[in-house]
Parts: sequence; C-alpha cells; structure tokens
Amino acid sequence: DPQVGFAAANTNPLPGKNFIERAVNIYTEARLKIIQKGYCDNAYFARGFLGFSFEFAKILRIPADIINDDTYAYITCKKNGFKFCFAKSTIAWYRAPSTLGDHLSQSLRYVNGGKQLSEIFGTKALKQSFALPKSVQIKIMLYQIRKNPFGYLFMKFVNFYIFCKTVKSDDSLNGVWQPILSSKQLL
Repeated sequence: DPQVGFAAANTNPLPGKNFIERAVNIYTEARLKIIQKGYCDNAYFARGFLGFSFEFAKILRIPADIINDDTYAYITCKKNGFKFCFAKSTIAWYRAPSTLGDHLSQSLRYVNGGKQLSEIFGTKALKQSFALPKSVQIKIMLYQIRKNPFGYLFMKFVNFYIFCKTVKSDDSLNGVWQPILSSKQLL
C-alpha cells in the first residue's frame, strides 16, 4: 500500500525469569491480544523495530532530544496522511526489565516522554494516538488479572508511584538517559 509510511515489528517479550519480568510481560501480552480484535493502528504498537517508507522518511525529522521517538514518528505519520502498519508476522524478541529499579527507570522515561510529546503535539493528539475503546481496556485489565493477579496489582502500584513521582518532578526533558542493564543480557 503506497499510503503506508511507517511499520513496526511485533515485539514480543521473552519468558519472564522473575516476578517483575512476568508482571511486565503480562501487561505487554494483554495488549498484544487486542491485535486479534483489529486494534493495531495505535501508538501502543509503534515501538521497537521500526521501518519507514521512502516518502515518509523524506519528511520525518525527529529532534535529537526526543525521548519517545517511536510515538513521535507515529503521530507525525498520521498527521501527514500516511498509514501505520503493524507487521504481525515480523516478530522481534526482547527481554523486559528484571529489576524494579530498571522498570522504574524505563517507565519514568516513558511518562516523561509523553509529557514532552504533549508539549509538541498537544494532549489531545497524544491521547488519540493511544485511545482504545473502554470495552477493550476492560478486556486488557481482565486478561492481566486472570493471568497474574499479583503482577497486575504490583504494576498498578508501580504505575501510581510513577504518576506521583512525575507530577512532582520538574526534571528537564531530554533524549539522553542511562540504559537499563537487566534487559541487555545475552541469552
């Protein structure tokens, strides 16, 4: 399709080795389940291994200090009339953070990246990029509770902590961060 400007691979987490990895994985796995329902034109899936059409790449200019470059590319793609394609059959495996510190670091970076994108594109555009029907959100929640109830509660507690920390934070937002190490281990 010549209107496709941006494609993302189907990033799948490797099996979790500890409680934190399994909790993070269930969160991701629940979102991957909604692809089967056709909700894959969403910024949730514009992450990991990315590909751009030649036409879209000519106009895409990602500022050097952008934290969430994948979401930046997704919103830019949509704003310029291109389509996003989720490459379901192109699977890229990755390891989720296995320590609480690494997960917090990654999540704080993601939330701060959202703040940064809200300043650039506006809150409405950012929310629309991640919007899912309430019925789908409920299915995601129930899936997580059924598969890993303690992991679900843990993730909710961690998300609340991150929300509180970022509300009080006045950190300057930039694209430089310390990489998390627990997800960078060779198998």
